[in-house]
Amino acid sequence: MGCDNAVAWGLIVENLVYSAQFNWWVKSVSFDIDYTPEMIKSMLENETKNVQTHVVSAFKNIFISNKILGKELGLGLCDWNLKNDKRHLNSIRRIAWNDPDSRVILYGLYKFAEACDRYYQFTLTDLLNDSIDRDGISPTRIFGLKRDEMINILNGLSINYSEFISVSFTLDLDNINLREDKSSDDILNLF
Repeated sequence: MGCDNAVAWGLIVENLVYSAQFNWWVKSVSFDIDYTPEMIKSMLENETKNVQTHVVSAFKNIFISNKILGKELGLGLCDWNLKNDKRHLNSIRRIAWNDPDSRVILYGLYKFAEACDRYYQFTLTDLLNDSIDRDGISPTRIFGLKRDEMINILNGLSINYSEFISVSFTLDLDNINLREDKSSDDILNLF
């Protein structure tokens, strides 16, 4: 598959979000807001000034260096310029992934379920609710996907990959059922 495309990086991100640093990023930085370095540092108020500076610098360098991760997947679109041969960050903005690969989302659903104590049945409403305290991180939170887009993705997945997922959207019910005998590792065979 190679690591020069959004599909590969989407899979990588769905693992990175379970590291402390990226977990903090996706849980703390909202979509479609320009964050200045000072704003990000203020979100790290319990850390030393040195740590705050290093966190901002690390994310800046990651997102500027990796355009797929920063821009295409939308984890950190950077507004920056060069000053004295150094990258100067003006702001970072998270944006939604415009063209998500449904298999990456399926992989993320399984990673989410596995992190939530193998919770393979849930609703789209719960998946979209970022205020619930849980160990799993929803692909909607990672990639900024909205309800209507997820319904389309989930319906397509249930048709094309019925051996992994079934969904039901009737009346006010929105059920997602993942196969308990499958795992995120099994999804990797789809690539």
